[in-house]
Amino acid sequence: SSLPTPHMGLALEIHGTDALACATVCIASEPGCAALPNSTGQPAFGLAFGTARAADGDVTLSGFDLPPNQFCLFATSLSGLDPGVPSGDGLLCLDPSGPGGIGRFVALGQVKNSGASGDVSLSTLAGEWDLSTIPTSTGTYAATVGFTSHFQLWYRDVVGAGHNFSNSFSITWR
Repeated sequence: SSLPTPHMGLALEIHGTDALACATVCIASEPGCAALPNSTGQPAFGLAFGTARAADGDVTLSGFDLPPNQFCLFATSLSGLDPGVPSGDGLLCLDPSGPGGIGRFVALGQVKNSGASGDVSLSTLAGEWDLSTIPTSTGTYAATVGFTSHFQLWYRDVVGAGHNFSNSFSITWR
C-alpha cells in the first residue's frame, strides 16, 4: 500500500507503515535503501518536509522511531547506495566515494538528541541549516536545480554495535 502525495508538481510514494509518518506534505521524491531495526524493534524512518524548490529555502529533515534520548545527526551525499553497505547495526546508504563524499550536519545546533519521543528534525526555516551550504566531506555546495541530494540519519543506539542508520531519502532540487 502506498500513499501518493502531490506537492508543487512532485509526487511521493511511501510504502507500508511509513505512510503514517507522512501526515503532512513530504518532499522526498526518491526512495533510497531501507533501514534495519534498532533497539526499539522498529527501523528509524527519515524524510523531508517542505518544498524541493531550492529558491524557497523551506526544507525540514526529520527522523522518527529512534531510540529515546540518543544523539544523532543527518548526513548527506550527492550519490546514494542501494543496497546499502553494512555499518554498525544498519546500512550506510550514502556513497563515500561519490563526488563530495559524505557531508555531516555537525555545526552548532545541528547535532540532535532524540529525546523521549524518539523524533528529531533539522529545519531551514528555523535557521538550523541553509540550502546554500549543504555539507560535503570537503566543503559545501548550494542546492541547485537538477541536482539530487541524498540524506540519511545516523544515530547512537544502546545495543549491538552502538550505532545505526535510518532509511535514505533524496531530494531532486527544482
